[in-house]
Amino acid sequence: MNIKHTPLTAKRAVSSQNRSLCKAVTVLIATFLVVWNTQAQSPDVVNTALDTSGLEFEADGNWASQSAVTADGIDALASTSIGNAESAEVYLAVEGPVSGSFWWKVSSEEGFDFLYLLVDGELTAEISGEVDWQKVDVELTAGVHELSWIYEKDDEGSGGQDKAWLDGFQFGGEEPTPNEPLLIAKQPSDLTVQAGGSATFTVVATGGTGAIQYQWFKDEEAIAGATGATYTIVSATNRTKEITQRWPRWVKMNL
Repeated sequence: MNIKHTPLTAKRAVSSQNRSLCKAVTVLIATFLVVWNTQAQSPDVVNTALDTSGLEFEADGNWASQSAVTADGIDALASTSIGNAESAEVYLAVEGPVSGSFWWKVSSEEGFDFLYLLVDGELTAEISGEVDWQKVDVELTAGVHELSWIYEKDDEGSGGQDKAWLDGFQFGGEEPTPNEPLLIAKQPSDLTVQAGGSATFTVVATGGTGAIQYQWFKDEEAIAGATGATYTIVSATNRTKEITQRWPRWVKMNL
């Protein structure tokens, strides 16, 4: 069994600052915030987050699919908040001989909280502390093997973000097919109208997995019934808003 680590290249690194949206409007503003954070308790959720399909993952409830920290710029599996002496675990049965690879990352209390890879119950690799995305290559011999990814905390203390991440799984020799990212094809346009006038904002979003859902907000409160790609303000008032974050799947409009 061969395990090889490859650091994530700068070309593939994703900066959260590059994902930021910030758009102020003189009188009115329409921006959007895309959110997806689903608890990973089913193979489908895990497969989607790890860029695979058809693999029978078993994951406890301490993992979630998210897009704030990823290796591929789309989504990844991340451990959720767990307490001391607890763990977040993912299991996968793979029939060999087969070559495989995955990416992992950790931000934890160095030397005390670890992200482990076990093959057939034996420790084969571990990372702890502040470790950026690394690629791990795995060679499995003939037979059925159980792979385990476990983020485990010791009895006390924490460090960093206290999280582990997994992404970009590939087993069976085929390149993984990444999810098509959710993109904004047309952003809402800035409008200037007289107070009391009407204004209609429109956004066009493409990609993602499944139907795109929209929700417009005012002062961080959801506007009842405003769930389409357009929204009309019947009587405008003076206001300026900014928003600087973005995650895929829901499109959230702030007014």
